Amino acid sequence: MIHTRQLTRHFVSKKETIEAVRGIDIDVAPGELVAFLGPNGAGKSTTLRMLTTLLPPTSGTGCGPIMGRPWCSPRTISRKPMLRRNGS
Repeated sequence: MIHTRQLTRHFVSKKETIEAVRGIDIDVAPGELVAFLGPNGAGKSTTLRMLTTLLPPTSGTGCGPIMGRPWCSPRTISRKPMLRRNGS
């Protein structure tokens, strides 16, 4: 299962703050299929990058399995090394 609460991501571009994802709440049960639909720039890829811990959120909480391993965070999702890369 995957749960998020108020998942948010901001970027700074040319001294301007851009809100890429605003307060997303997600509840996905085991075995449930989910699709992200939306126009270009809606935050679909950014949300998936946060859920896979490739990109830290600005704020929010989340819990769920990533690559078969559980993760859960009381404050924000943070990247944890899952695979060892060559040269690391």
